[in-house]
Amino acid sequence: MALCLLISLILPPLLIWFFIKQDGDLILMLAEKFGKSKHDLKGKVVWISGSSSGIGRALAIELASVGCKLALSDIDVSKLEETRALCLKKNGRLIDSDVLALPLNINEFNKHNEALATVVENFGHLDILVNNGEIY
Repeated sequence: MALCLLISLILPPLLIWFFIKQDGDLILMLAEKFGKSKHDLKGKVVWISGSSSGIGRALAIELASVGCKLALSDIDVSKLEETRALCLKKNGRLIDSDVLALPLNINEFNKHNEALATVVENFGHLDILVNNGEIY
């Protein structure tokens, strides 16, 4: 009974302090603190559509830095090759065959199976697909 009283007196002010001081999503903060590290992705095969610029490019470079094998897709071939080069430069342990530049317009649905076959042929399997490309 004394323990329940103690908990009921301490817990509410502690929760109020936590929510006032913390700026963000509680679940996200707990996952960041106690969840898996991005380094757990090392060696995973990740296919990112829309990876020649913006969020897709930033994600590709970040995943390359932790050692992911990457399949990068976009319709802009020259920027796709730039992203591939940046990924290889970011992690000197990656070799050319670890980062595949796969030109693809994701709006051409009839080419998806062929593109997947290319990724699987190159890496043997696919662990993660990031659908970041723009559909118009």
